[in-house]
Amino acid sequence: MTLSKGTLKVKGECHSSTWLKTKWFSGLKNYKFSEFGMALDRIADANNVLIVKSAGNSTKFLHGGKTERISQMADSVRALVVGSVAEERGPYDLAEVDMPSPFSRTGPGPEYIVKPDLTAYGGNAGICNGNITLTGVPTINENGVFSRSAGTSFSTPWVARIAAELAYFMDGEFDPLLIKALMVHHATYPKGCRLGMEDRSKFMGFGMPSGTRDVLYNSENEITLILRDSLEKGKFINILDFPFPKSLVGEDGFFRGQIVVTVVGKPLLKSTEGPEYCQSDIHVAFGTMDGVKLRDTSKPTVRNEYGPEGNKNIMNADLYSRGTFDLLEGDSFDRERTLIRYGQKYYPVKKYAVDLEEMTKGNRTKYLRKDRKWYLKVTGLFRDEVEREAARTGEILQQDFCIMITIRDPEGTVPVYNEVTQQLHAENFVNAGIRLRNEVHELVIVEEKE
Repeated sequence: MTLSKGTLKVKGECHSSTWLKTKWFSGLKNYKFSEFGMALDRIADANNVLIVKSAGNSTKFLHGGKTERISQMADSVRALVVGSVAEERGPYDLAEVDMPSPFSRTGPGPEYIVKPDLTAYGGNAGICNGNITLTGVPTINENGVFSRSAGTSFSTPWVARIAAELAYFMDGEFDPLLIKALMVHHATYPKGCRLGMEDRSKFMGFGMPSGTRDVLYNSENEITLILRDSLEKGKFINILDFPFPKSLVGEDGFFRGQIVVTVVGKPLLKSTEGPEYCQSDIHVAFGTMDGVKLRDTSKPTVRNEYGPEGNKNIMNADLYSRGTFDLLEGDSFDRERTLIRYGQKYYPVKKYAVDLEEMTKGNRTKYLRKDRKWYLKVTGLFRDEVEREAARTGEILQQDFCIMITIRDPEGTVPVYNEVTQQLHAENFVNAGIRLRNEVHELVIVEEKE
């Protein structure tokens, strides 16, 4: 939807102002996924595409009301839904710089899933004498002339461009799940954002996407590991000696470092199940353990003879100092924090970010000692309805997922990338870097002819 010049009736009088170019809908109920959103999901699956959809615009701010919930279609599970943030502030604008645009619709989506997923600059708006005033973003209008416009229709193409660039630079078959995961994983909140965590997720999702270079290239002080796979019902992935850099042990004998984990699943969908539209989920536990123990496989619930002993999932807000995840102090990692308290079951996208230095002293002593090992466990969850249907049809239930884990030295002194890469090879992990398209750039100098 686009906010364009025209007329809008406000308080019974006609003013020169703005109007909504396309119809907009009342907000969605918490429990109901729209037919439009489910249709987009079917289109995405049938054509193996990534749909980038605007969150929609609202004029509720004209009357002092809160903005409306995301529009129909913006509750699509498969799509990347985009909200708007103000880049500038005019004399009558309501939003401060780097805060949600007044017209940008808000989440969460049905069943409180995170929507919008991302946000970008889409302009600002205010009120003067009952009229809407706009501070738009630079655009080219239908006549090819420089102009300014505002609306989520202008933040959405910015995100779509980054997704297209990623698809172009990555050599190989188009993978919408991987692209979605890359964009969410590297998203951050803008410097001027001062919203609490819950409001951040409602208005801005996981934040603003980074540029393609920041997404595709690591510094030597960090590494991003990607697990792209499919998991069958009843099976799980358990990595009991995860390659965590030994150099990230401080002088006090405890592990340190910043960790970001993003989980993007492709849940099984069932349109007849109302609020339980998402019929499957991926659960990830990443943390430390005392070691590996032998297990009794004669028990019906034990399928692996080896298992973690004394394990603890460290991606849990309860282990860290109070208030850690509610503050934005301007540091790039602070702006990366998101949703650690809100990643519930059957969320198709989850993201967690922790700084080990902020774990409480007691928990550091228990779970971050240098003698502890690291592990990763991935399990699948399926709702009763889809399990019953599979039992009738003989279908093997499985779901695709993409998990991204970034391990970073906040001081920028440790060669994390090289150390983890060496551990991967030493432990015989099958791994490969993301293949990028080869491009040759030739410098051409044009000299004036004498």
